[in-house]
Amino acid sequence: MYHVMYSCIIQQTRIVKVMDFESGQIIHFTMDELEKGKLPKKLENYVLTIKEKIESGYWDQNSSFDNTYRRK
Repeated sequence: MYHVMYSCIIQQTRIVKVMDFESGQIIHFTMDELEKGKLPKKLENYVLTIKEKIESGYWDQNSSFDNTYRRK
């Protein structure tokens, strides 16, 4: 079972952070990875069901968070 934690756009690339409750891990990926078929099949199927919401910014963080994330 998956749940989107947040998404953001950094340098014109949408990054998504998802919690995988079955394995107890957090997965980071870009929407480009989805398009290239690089995600596990179960995760890909989940993301495809909510792709429009992700791309519309439904789970986007505010700009102050994005700026903090970029400082890595």
